[in-house]
Amino acid sequence: MTQTKKSILIIGVSSFVGINVATYLKKNYRIIGTYFSTPVKINGVMTFKLDITNKIAVENVIMIFRPDIVVYCAGLSSLHKCLRNPAIAEQLNTTGVFNITTYTERFSTKFIYFSSPLVFSGDEGNYNEKDSPLPITVLGANQASTEFYIQKSCLNYLIFRTSFLFGRGYSFERSNFLEFLENKFFYRESFYCDDNLKIGYFNVLLLCKILGVAIENNVTNRLFQVSSKESITQFHFASLFAKIFEFDTSLILKKNINFPVDEAKFISSDFKGNLNFSMNIDNVESYFNIVIPTVEKMLLNFYSLYGIQSSKNRKAKFDDEIKYI
Repeated sequence: MTQTKKSILIIGVSSFVGINVATYLKKNYRIIGTYFSTPVKINGVMTFKLDITNKIAVENVIMIFRPDIVVYCAGLSSLHKCLRNPAIAEQLNTTGVFNITTYTERFSTKFIYFSSPLVFSGDEGNYNEKDSPLPITVLGANQASTEFYIQKSCLNYLIFRTSFLFGRGYSFERSNFLEFLENKFFYRESFYCDDNLKIGYFNVLLLCKILGVAIENNVTNRLFQVSSKESITQFHFASLFAKIFEFDTSLILKKNINFPVDEAKFISSDFKGNLNFSMNIDNVESYFNIVIPTVEKMLLNFYSLYGIQSSKNRKAKFDDEIKYI
């Protein structure tokens, strides 16, 4: 007898993370995806519009599809937009989660949420899962309160607190940072990169791989921090990318770009120096028995994950990215 595939509902499938998760998981699961303002078509995936602030619409979707798992990839992720529109940020980053989990709990559905190190103040770095959140941004405050709510209210959840993710966005309308770098180097245009804020970098497809293992093994009620071991600036990342793929590093101009903090939260944070949002990843490495690669290794093998071969990654393989011991 053929076993029926589990169904996964991805809220915000048109987002950078959402479309990568859907594309990666669709081979082994029945994927359903929702979007709001950006329609997206993915082979083998049903997609439709959903307003996550509409409780009745959310209830209808959960009742009709009865997904085994809901992955929340929606929200307002721009730091600047969240600062300028805190009410909208609250609706999409917090209230939307409340609406979804109300019904995932009713139907015993696993809820998976993606957060970030912005839940911390950035004054020290090397944060672990047990450190108390003290956000200095609107987005970080949204994510911190949402993490707390999920852990206190949900009986079957997973939270992945991820560093800066890079990879293919599959969007013709907007490019992510790595695609921005490719365009600038290809057309030999100079550009500015921040050299103040330090954070980890991680390939989105490797995050999908960890997520897939967690789902397959029914890991539940855990929070994992996923990041590179190194914390580097945007300027350092761009320079490393240029060095690996032999682009002109003189095109990269160093600059300290304004970081959009919430003034009230920033004053109370006891901030002392440069921003460092690096995270300790001992927990995810030990739990999944893996070794997280360096940023350089992730970049060296980056194009091979998408089936593109070059002199720099001819021998690279997907399984070489994360070592399962």
